[in-house]
Amino acid sequence: MRGTLPVVLALAGGLAAQQTADEVEAEPENSFHFDIYRFSQDDNGGQELRREDFEYYALRGGLTMKLDDERTLRLLAHPAFIENPTPGPLPSTVINGGSTSASGDLATLDSLLAVDIAPEGSRWTYSPALFYHHQIDYIGAGFDFGATRDFARNGAQFAFNYAFRHDFLELNYWDRSYRGSDIRVSNNFMLSWAQDIGPDWRGSFSAQYSRQDGFLSDQHNFVTLEDGAGTPVLLVDEVLPNHRDRVQLNSRIKYSPAVGYSLGLNGSHYTDNWELEHWAVEPNAHVSLGAGFRLTAWWRHVEQTATEYFAEQPVAVSRFQTQDSDLGNFRMEAPGLTLAFPLGDGDGYRREGSFTLYGFDRSDGIEGLGAKLQFVWRW
Repeated sequence: MRGTLPVVLALAGGLAAQQTADEVEAEPENSFHFDIYRFSQDDNGGQELRREDFEYYALRGGLTMKLDDERTLRLLAHPAFIENPTPGPLPSTVINGGSTSASGDLATLDSLLAVDIAPEGSRWTYSPALFYHHQIDYIGAGFDFGATRDFARNGAQFAFNYAFRHDFLELNYWDRSYRGSDIRVSNNFMLSWAQDIGPDWRGSFSAQYSRQDGFLSDQHNFVTLEDGAGTPVLLVDEVLPNHRDRVQLNSRIKYSPAVGYSLGLNGSHYTDNWELEHWAVEPNAHVSLGAGFRLTAWWRHVEQTATEYFAEQPVAVSRFQTQDSDLGNFRMEAPGLTLAFPLGDGDGYRREGSFTLYGFDRSDGIEGLGAKLQFVWRW
């Protein structure tokens, strides 16, 4: 599940669901949003002894409030519950047989406290933030810092973002053994640029570098060794290097022939020193339906080649090894649709909602379907 949950949240909105500059009216300065997520993943392929089905339930609440002319407060809380399948007995051919504890049901909490600072007379906005993550066996904390500059000409905007995370892990393994504790440290840097290209076109580009050090394996994951006939005979730990360098490039082009209508094309490429390659392209469209209703649709196509440490049917122990499907080979098709609708205005406030339906189908037999319901109050 190492990479699945970020994908779930990205598919629920993603780049296609971002509101474009010429679709946004002058917004009130304060807002509160409340989101309800539901997602289900099915595993119809891959490693039979390590199922990757799960059910995901989450809430997310966010508050943005203007403190004064220069400072804006942002608060975010995101509790979630993940229901994993009950592990079953292993085949008698596995010499360290019995059953595995695998990844049990899990409750998580993510929270963020941020302040946007826009000094009077400056085109810069500075955004320091604190982050906290909590779940059983895993506590993460860190800080973010962002700086954005608007340019008067051509609607250009430059942004720099840095994020630091320090995670503390209790190593309760898949075989119910406890093996002490460890840490994981992450640093992430991103530069981005956006600019108008004529009256109807806008483009953007970003480059991102991430470095992780520490315990990068998943203690809940095991690798199944087989004999020459393909029969499972032994379960061993997933083992991955203790450092990872990652680079991601993103681009976006958007054509807006009229207010409330746009066509876009997003692309991204990701690679790391584990030899994993990930390509994605996503056409999308935004349509105003009138009376405050808006429709956004997208379709993402992904091609991924596996890390050099991925082995689908290993027969011997390697120094580094994994059978995590999120690090394997697959193609993915991921469509999505969001309908935004008004909920009525009042004296000094506006309410609206949206419903998102999204899903994906991967060539390795994993598929998912989810939905998000959002309510927003602005004043």
